[in-house]
Amino acid sequence: MNSTNFSPPDAEKEKILDISTKLFEAGQCREIMSTQSAEANSYYCERADLRLFDSELFYYGFDTPAELRNMLQRMWEYQQCEYMKEFAVPATIAAFHNKVEDPVETQAEIPSFIYNF
Repeated sequence: MNSTNFSPPDAEKEKILDISTKLFEAGQCREIMSTQSAEANSYYCERADLRLFDSELFYYGFDTPAELRNMLQRMWEYQQCEYMKEFAVPATIAAFHNKVEDPVETQAEIPSFIYNF
């Protein structure tokens, strides 16, 4: 058995695509994977119909995967989009795969020994 469960970032893209396909086929969210329509004059949606947070800016401040997952789930509960909770795990994993790490400061001193183990 492999001691690590690391999967490449593309694995999360595939999981998100699989979830999107499943939701579209179940009819839970017709906006997912919808195609262009010749009959549609516009794809504009009223902001009030989208059930977004009151503020147009949303601060995403998270340090751990659990914090991000909880933020996403609270947002989707507020929007009454319970089906979106299926995206919480792959979205969290993808976010941390792509998270930019703070640069580590390098040691500026010269070691006192020639062979520094």
